Amino acid sequence: HDLQARHHSGLEVIGQVLDRLQKAIHAVTHMQAVLRRFEVHVGLLSAFRKHVNTVHVDGLRIAVPPADARGNIASATPAKSRISDVIIDHLLTHDAELTFVPRNAARKPLTFKIHDLAVNDISFDRPMTYEARLTNPIPVGLVHAKGSFGPWRRDDAPATPVSGEYTFSNADLSTINGIGGTLTSTGSFK
Repeated sequence: HDLQARHHSGLEVIGQVLDRLQKAIHAVTHMQAVLRRFEVHVGLLSAFRKHVNTVHVDGLRIAVPPADARGNIASATPAKSRISDVIIDHLLTHDAELTFVPRNAARKPLTFKIHDLAVNDISFDRPMTYEARLTNPIPVGLVHAKGSFGPWRRDDAPATPVSGEYTFSNADLSTINGIGGTLTSTGSFK
């Protein structure tokens, strides 16, 4: 578990998987999260404003358990913490995966491969903007989406509001039993 800190015009922290960070994510969301590497950049003026300039995360893996396995998230987290006052101006992640674990262990989990994700103005108490490029698992195809999500639902993280516009391209319909062809779609969602 490697952690480095450098000081240029601000503070830069670079690290690899930290057990403490993973436990904190689990305590807040009841989701399992693993990350391979991260970088945090904080300018001196930003630190006084409780802002983190940029966070880069590589190899993020999040597993969302079924609703009945999440427990009572609201009672497990404090109503207000100092971390919720901090705003991350830009979060950039590459090579991430979001997996929804099925209730029935015999079923295959649904995994979205997130190639690139940029989230701006991250805070638990307000909507945040995002732009993502990911592979949809069924039917397999490339999705480009941008929009907003939040504010964060502490009591039910997967129910956090999400809206945006998307382009779904080169969707291989043969990944669905009994169907063939290719699909392209554009639209919006809430």
